[in-house]
Amino acid sequence: SLLGSGYEFRGYREGRFRAPQTFSATAEYRHMFTRSGGRLSRHGFTVFAGLGVLGDRRFQLEGPLPQVGAGYRFELQPRANVRIDFATGVKSTAVYFNFQEAF
Repeated sequence: SLLGSGYEFRGYREGRFRAPQTFSATAEYRHMFTRSGGRLSRHGFTVFAGLGVLGDRRFQLEGPLPQVGAGYRFELQPRANVRIDFATGVKSTAVYFNFQEAF
């Protein structure tokens, strides 16, 4: 199992942590701004935090790996957004840039 990627557990490079067992959870809040008149803007943001652990085949767990971050979203057209995320973890930081996300 791998822990870390640009989609699942941001803040760690994909493949940096490998173990027979991995457990992770991420909470994320996304918000789109509104224009005057109550219509949604094309701009939004997200904040997220998570925790992951690695373990061997006997479920002996190693120390926790936290991750936190924030991101900006811009809607190019309906259901096609540009996302820029900054995430950090233990001795690790990452910036992600992606075009394929439905906010």
